[in-house]
Amino acid sequence: MDRLSSFVLAHRRWIFVFWVVMFVAGIAAAGAVPNRLSYDFSLPGQQGYETEKKIIESYDGANAQVAYIPVVTVPEGQTVTGSAAEVQAVYDALRKIPTFARSGLLADKGQGLHHG
Repeated sequence: MDRLSSFVLAHRRWIFVFWVVMFVAGIAAAGAVPNRLSYDFSLPGQQGYETEKKIIESYDGANAQVAYIPVVTVPEGQTVTGSAAEVQAVYDALRKIPTFARSGLLADKGQGLHHG
């Protein structure tokens, strides 16, 4: 430890210059940091990632950050297609809620009820 402190004291100007250069380099590098950050934790092949890809394909670009996707269940032994009138009534009610109306997910695209 004595050798290190003796070296630092003997070369204090060089040590000072070194830290000033490191400080300036840190300032320059810090500007690029926000561009390198991401909130994307998806891993291709994982269930969540694959499901989001299917949602994006099915709902014209909607994803978990910007959209609400209604999920419809029907009693056991029935099908969504068989309960189309009831399901359509739910969709019509949801269209009256501004959040869903703006999302575009409930727009009639001539595809009928989406299930699968």
